Amino acid sequence: MTQDQKAAFAARMERIQKGGVNTNRTIFFGMDEAVPLPKGGVRKAVEKRAAKAPWSKKAKRPGSVKGLVLALILGVLAFPAALLLMLHPAVDLTALNAPLPGGPLGAGLALALVTSFILGLRRPVTLMAAACGTLAMATGFHNLVHAAPDLVAQVFPQDWVNTTLAQTKMGTLLPLTDFLTL
Repeated sequence: MTQDQKAAFAARMERIQKGGVNTNRTIFFGMDEAVPLPKGGVRKAVEKRAAKAPWSKKAKRPGSVKGLVLALILGVLAFPAALLLMLHPAVDLTALNAPLPGGPLGAGLALALVTSFILGLRRPVTLMAAACGTLAMATGFHNLVHAAPDLVAQVFPQDWVNTTLAQTKMGTLLPLTDFLTL
């Protein structure tokens, strides 16, 4: 190495050891020597961002009512979505030999819990709110069919709407066992 190259290398090592922007790595040279860099620049920003992440144990966030309301809404929407998917002609449940375990109620609960978990609503209270929303919609969904049969018939099959109107009464709650099989 020439004298200029040695001076440039020494200056570069001094800059790296001071820390700062683009110097957040550990420099290894030789066989046994390592120069750890002081915290600075990018490392501080990364640690600050990581502390705010939902999975961080250091994150201090008070319980949010918005999370509970969102989980409840997800639960309420999960039951009709699961029921619609099961009644859709493309699913063709008659081809199955055995009924689905849990029927639309089980599928709605699974959909509500998985969706809540994916959206970051992982606290037990919010998961319970999603499950309660699904159970509430399952027991009272036939009231929506009675209240607006033409509107529901635009989304759900007409024969299912007619069967629901014939077999249920307005203003009642269905026992959850009615939804355990399709």
